Amino acid sequence: MLLIAAPGLYAGNMRFSHLSNINQLPSNTIHTICQDHKGFIWIGTENGLCRWDGYTMVTYEPSLENPGNLPSKSILKVFADSQDRLWVITSRGLRYFDYRKNSFSAPKNDIATLSLCAIAESQQGLYLGINDILHSYNEREDRFEPILVHGREVRNRFTSLAVDAAGDVWAGTKTDGLIHINRGHTVITHFRANDDTRDWLASNQINTLYYSPSGVLWIGTNNRGACYYHIDKQRFYVLPELNLKKWDFLILCIRNLFQDMLQELEYAQHRQVRQYKILLI
Repeated sequence: MLLIAAPGLYAGNMRFSHLSNINQLPSNTIHTICQDHKGFIWIGTENGLCRWDGYTMVTYEPSLENPGNLPSKSILKVFADSQDRLWVITSRGLRYFDYRKNSFSAPKNDIATLSLCAIAESQQGLYLGINDILHSYNEREDRFEPILVHGREVRNRFTSLAVDAAGDVWAGTKTDGLIHINRGHTVITHFRANDDTRDWLASNQINTLYYSPSGVLWIGTNNRGACYYHIDKQRFYVLPELNLKKWDFLILCIRNLFQDMLQELEYAQHRQVRQYKILLI
């Protein structure tokens, strides 16, 4: 058991539980993890979508003959919204899951080919970053529309989104750091890594974001572990425990993190799912 503490904010025990099983998961390349309103854990892999109830895995596979199935095996993101919908973004389109019918549906303006994507929700609605453009979901029309700031689309290679308590949007990018957009969509602030500053954004290569109710934005990077941003203090903190000189690539590359119903964080890394048990204050 390994002890990790982030000074002044968090303390907890890191417990690794290996859920990856060749007989259950269709692939050990895991892109995304999500827990829905029923308590199921959804795992998006390179070769299919899985639902885990704590005991068994159910795998959902694509079918060209059945429009109610997924369009692709390659699952980029899964996301559970406040309306009890499960959104699944694949390499060939976007779907949301109908629990009553046990099938998938597409929004009216579905996009056929996707590579990078990001999704998050606020009280104002759902946000989606696809094909280098930030969108919002028009639920009445069942379609995604580009967000405009001073009449211009917000463009970048988005990998992750989070929304804080004020309704501001935070966007992680593939190689261009962290972007902050205020709730009124009138101001954009851009943060980029600086190797000369100790407590700053750890890397411009951001894989995942998670906003904690305590006012902290967690940032998982592709090559330098994790850091966090205290929004009220307007300050970044780099975790010394995830130092580049101490850990191998599997730890440095944080693919996904989220808070489940038991107030635990889970990290999805390249070849397995590991559970990070952490106390939130």
